Amino acid sequence: MTNSKRHRVTGAVFLIAVAVIVLPMLFDGAGLQTEPMSPLELDEMDPVAIDAPVLDTEAIAEADEMRRRLDDEAFERATGQREGDPRLSDADSVSHAAVEAWAVQIASFSDRDKAVALRERLLKDGHAAFLSDVKRVSGVSTRVAVGPIKHRADAESLQAELAKRYAADAIVVRFEP
Repeated sequence: MTNSKRHRVTGAVFLIAVAVIVLPMLFDGAGLQTEPMSPLELDEMDPVAIDAPVLDTEAIAEADEMRRRLDDEAFERATGQREGDPRLSDADSVSHAAVEAWAVQIASFSDRDKAVALRERLLKDGHAAFLSDVKRVSGVSTRVAVGPIKHRADAESLQAELAKRYAADAIVVRFEP
């Protein structure tokens, strides 16, 4: 008998032996035995009182107000400015006595990557530059500004310097953190 025939016969004998041992166990119906559990009686249970959480009505009111004031992207519905960004507004829309800080807006971009690049350039040059998003009809614009600056006169001199250095139409704006 050749080796290949011997291997085939040995494999066949092995498979038949496994079938003789395993198949009766599968079909005898005994399977795994489970012990029946007795139903749990209600008087056996130890009831535990769970305190219901107290709702913070102030927090709920604040959340409702925020939902009314902001859209799904966290832009204020009235002004279009993103919640959490510094607020920049027209410098001439307010009496100067009420303004505590100013900023110089260098540019506004619809492409955020360009705004980030300009901010990085301003930061490298030593200016306290930041970004502020605003939602307009045409989409979201990212404004690049430098500030805050305490006095308007200082903001105006910085405006002239930045407009010349970066070839931009820089404007002085009111800054609110």
